[in-house]
Amino acid sequence: MDEYEKATGGGLLPVFDIAIPAHLYAFMGQSTEQIFEPFRGTHDANAAMPAADIEKLRVLTEKYDATRVVEARRALRRMILLAIPITLVLGLVGLVAAALAERRFGPDGLFPAAGVTFGLWLLVMASLKFFIGGPVRLTELAFWRELMPALFAFVRRLDFYDGGCPSEIERLASTRLFTFLHSTHRRTLTGDFEGLPFMVTQTELVRGRVKVAGVRHQLKAFEGIVVRLPPPDAFSGTLLLRSRSPGGFQLPPDPSRGKCQLVTSGNAELDRRLTFFSDRPDAHVSIIERVRQMTVSIMETTPHQQLHLAITNADCFVLLAPSHGLVALPDLDTPIDVDRHLLPFAADLRNLLAVATAFRAAASPLPAN
Repeated sequence: MDEYEKATGGGLLPVFDIAIPAHLYAFMGQSTEQIFEPFRGTHDANAAMPAADIEKLRVLTEKYDATRVVEARRALRRMILLAIPITLVLGLVGLVAAALAERRFGPDGLFPAAGVTFGLWLLVMASLKFFIGGPVRLTELAFWRELMPALFAFVRRLDFYDGGCPSEIERLASTRLFTFLHSTHRRTLTGDFEGLPFMVTQTELVRGRVKVAGVRHQLKAFEGIVVRLPPPDAFSGTLLLRSRSPGGFQLPPDPSRGKCQLVTSGNAELDRRLTFFSDRPDAHVSIIERVRQMTVSIMETTPHQQLHLAITNADCFVLLAPSHGLVALPDLDTPIDVDRHLLPFAADLRNLLAVATAFRAAASPLPAN
């Protein structure tokens, strides 16, 4: 057991509480009295997972497959046992309500009474399914918490959140990269990659709502993965990058970007795909060129057809789409296959973090000769 494991007790802990350089505590809004030597990782972003970890994943998934089938069958039995009497009672209530409505309002009162009763039945069934399915959801969360240290072995101080909204999203909004009203999050991971603390979340940034043919639709500013890292070394000012895939939909410009100015390359096609904003364009010339070349290369050689950046002296946000997501399981009737269902998520997260850290490095000013 190494020094880190002795300090943490070998289990999952709240992230960024130990073993991080002092200047990164302020970045994550954390503090502690005891600071250990920072972990210096040497993980290769394309390294294969050790056989021992893969075997551990197989053991855990076999155990979970058996458990979730039992829990799902138990939940189904409970659902049937409760749904039948509830349906009978609501059906009787509906008949009485329909009879009273017909007596008072005539035949016109039948449809409203039946509609209210049916709506009440749907609401009760949905609530029943949610509460009865609680043990199944808790079993899945427990499985992920047990599985992730082996699946994402290249991450230290790993923690996992289901739903909720990371506070870092407020910081993303303050950069004015996108204007959005609210965000939804499926999965969020935090930890330490190559000595850098990070936050990765699978999100939808909702810009607003529009009504089409009487139906309200959400207008999404972004849907994909958001990675937050500490700011690049010696970076000052604000640098924003918005991109779009060839033939993709271009969001209209946001109403305000503070002091940031549009920075063009002189290439009309390139400027159509990549839009840079900077509040210090003269100081960011070399950085913008490096980031521009890296962005084009990534968009042409990886599945990430949309890539956005928001870099300040306090944050480095990298937004990537599309992605496989962070973690998801197949349907209950499909046994979990480690190679097909789990290892791709490990490779995807490794690549996401490698891309994000590469952009952070590209945005760091080059040392003077």
